[in-house]
Amino acid sequence: MQRIYTEYCIEFSGPIVRIAPGQYSIDSLDAAKTIYGHGSHFAKNEWYVPWGNPALSNLFNELNPKVHSAMRRQVANVYSMSNMVSYEPYVDECTDIFAKRFTEFSENGRVIDLGHWFQCYALDVIGKITVRRACHGIIDSY
Repeated sequence: MQRIYTEYCIEFSGPIVRIAPGQYSIDSLDAAKTIYGHGSHFAKNEWYVPWGNPALSNLFNELNPKVHSAMRRQVANVYSMSNMVSYEPYVDECTDIFAKRFTEFSENGRVIDLGHWFQCYALDVIGKITVRRACHGIIDSY
């Protein structure tokens, strides 16, 4: 019911509607970027605190914008576009092996646990990116 009312309010009032004290419904990508985006001066809400050990702050649950910014700077280079592009050959290599395994499974009519195989894929990709070799060649070992 609240969703329907909120949608009604947004339709007539605009993309940002106050739904309770300190709570807003935002139906605008630009507004969301302004509020939640990098460099925003809006402080995070207490909702973020349970995400991790409340006694130890991390990049996700840190409420202080200045502390969060300092933490983000320490890892920003790892997630730069040029670094992301440099990881592509490692992801492609694991993806090729992954696709090969799935082709083999389908040709043999083998029933598989997709969750297990996606986890194996993720571990191999992470291993390739971080230490330049698959963790244990999990995908390739089956």
